[in-house]
Amino acid sequence: MRNPFEKAKTWWVRYSDYQWRTAEDGTLYITPAPGATFTLYDAMEVMEQLVLDALNVGRQLMGKAPNEQYKPIIMDFVRKYGLLGMMTALPTTPKFMDYEMVYLPKNRFIKEEKLHTEAYLLHFFPFEKPHLKKAGTQYVWNISGDKKLMALAATMSSDPLAVMLSFLPEYAERFDWIVTQMKDWMFLVTTCEFFYDPDYQAMPQAEEQRTLLRQAMSAFSGNAPTYHIALYNDAPALVWDFHSLMLAITLIFSFMLTNKDNPLHLCKNCGKVFMAEKPDMRFCSPLCKSQYQARKKQNKE
Repeated sequence: MRNPFEKAKTWWVRYSDYQWRTAEDGTLYITPAPGATFTLYDAMEVMEQLVLDALNVGRQLMGKAPNEQYKPIIMDFVRKYGLLGMMTALPTTPKFMDYEMVYLPKNRFIKEEKLHTEAYLLHFFPFEKPHLKKAGTQYVWNISGDKKLMALAATMSSDPLAVMLSFLPEYAERFDWIVTQMKDWMFLVTTCEFFYDPDYQAMPQAEEQRTLLRQAMSAFSGNAPTYHIALYNDAPALVWDFHSLMLAITLIFSFMLTNKDNPLHLCKNCGKVFMAEKPDMRFCSPLCKSQYQARKKQNKE
């Protein structure tokens, strides 16, 4: 089968700088910094490295509660790739701005199954609201006067309004939500490593561990991105519609995780997540392999 993402485009926005802001209720958010400029890039061109970076961020946070010590880790990732676009990833449709209510499948962040659209927006615009007008039952975005945003809106005119709203300088995402998502992705890698690695299999109560991990893996789910069929060179092609970085990472990560020829592994020396060139590869580099073997030899002596 040909690469299913051959025609995929994930145009995403990253700002030149971001800042931390605390809401009145004490919730910590990350949002574009004042005066920061944005650039549009195709995340699919760097998606493999993007997924690995997201997993290694999650690796550093596993088993730990979000706190001040881990803010630089998240900030480095966001400055490199932009925010996750959770606002369009969580609802049943990224076109939720066309409706009075937003419907949400079960997720780790919002308990309500449905919210009024304006109430839902408050989760991502806790400081300043976007300039929206109501035209009947639909919202219209007022961006007159901002030439760069107007140019971006023209470029993204085929995308849902909510996608553009997630590129605004007022848009914000919760620190604890980003940490939770990164850890959830990493948990799956850790789970798979247990089944791959004979060292884990030799652990006491291995069968109990396997049962629990199978249950945890089966609970992993999320919204699937939409797709459409388009003609390229007079031939039909599958085109994915990634309306958030979060959904793009989740889907590409799922394909990488189930790739038996080049599986994701944890380096036995440094613990870093890497894509193995062969199924039995256990080290991310020759240096890590030699360091591990030298340490093992020293321990025997």
